[in-house]
Amino acid sequence: MIMMTSSKQQLQYFNPITPLSMSNFTDSLTERLQQIHTVSRPIILVCIGSDRATGDSLGPFVGHELLHPFPTDRRQSFADKRNSKTRFSCKKGQYPRTVPKSSRSLWNLLTTYSAFPKKYYVYGSLHSPVHAVNLKATLQDIYRSFDDPYIIAIDAALGAKEHIGTVTLGDGALFPGIGVSKQLPAVGDIHITGIVNTINCQNRNLILQTTHLSTVVSLATFISKGIRQALLQQDLTCPCDPLVRDTK
Repeated sequence: MIMMTSSKQQLQYFNPITPLSMSNFTDSLTERLQQIHTVSRPIILVCIGSDRATGDSLGPFVGHELLHPFPTDRRQSFADKRNSKTRFSCKKGQYPRTVPKSSRSLWNLLTTYSAFPKKYYVYGSLHSPVHAVNLKATLQDIYRSFDDPYIIAIDAALGAKEHIGTVTLGDGALFPGIGVSKQLPAVGDIHITGIVNTINCQNRNLILQTTHLSTVVSLATFISKGIRQALLQQDLTCPCDPLVRDTK
């Protein structure tokens, strides 16, 4: 849980109910991913939050939806897999008539690697949340497991009343826990937040318990859908759920 305040850091705001917001959010995220895609840095999504407080459950909801797409997404995923299987339907040692003998070694290389979906990694879900207790250990695991990872941090946020229900996208790390006066490690090369409630309250822990679940689910659905679309444009289609050291 972070706290959104006025800052020199450039933030983009997206209102899920506004026309073209999804398209704009996806385009902005895709633009950032394209800048690092050519150097093959592994894409890591760290979805921060706890499933024990409604207002802090945005991150786990996003992680859950990325790892377990809705039925419509599953049908689309199945269609993509079916198309990919029929795209190169020749048996080993057989080649389409349009492939000359001089190009058969290249054909073998292309068809071999096309069979392996490109992965992205999701840390934090409803089943294995990344929260204040295990965040530091999770980050250590990430940097130990991946070479120069590109981390997208996702968390719930408190903000101005007029910004409740909006999504932000910004460059640089976020500081989880600051919204409830906790000091935790900074996370992310870029960050995405969903503003779930207002900061104008003395008891911020109470805010987490009284946040509307509908707000959290709406924001999580918007964020996860936008992320999937942006990753798909980078040919990243296979979400992986690494083992999170969970101490909840």
